[in-house]
Amino acid sequence: MSNTNCLEGFKCPKCGSEGPFWIQATIYAFVLMDDEGTLEERETETTWDKDSFFRCGECGYEGEAKDFNPEMYREVTG
Repeated sequence: MSNTNCLEGFKCPKCGSEGPFWIQATIYAFVLMDDEGTLEERETETTWDKDSFFRCGECGYEGEAKDFNPEMYREVTG
């Protein structure tokens, strides 16, 4: 089954798996904190880009996001 959401077009260049993938991402969250520490957390956004680390959950192949979806990140020249 092809990915149709946030991983649309992504697949492992070695084994062809469409995921799941390990991705090095940045997670931005709001936290309510007092002097004793965090009282509450709310995740607000998870981001990654073409240079983010990717690892295939099936075969372990490692690369960058652009390796797993080269069409999305191809350079347009002309």
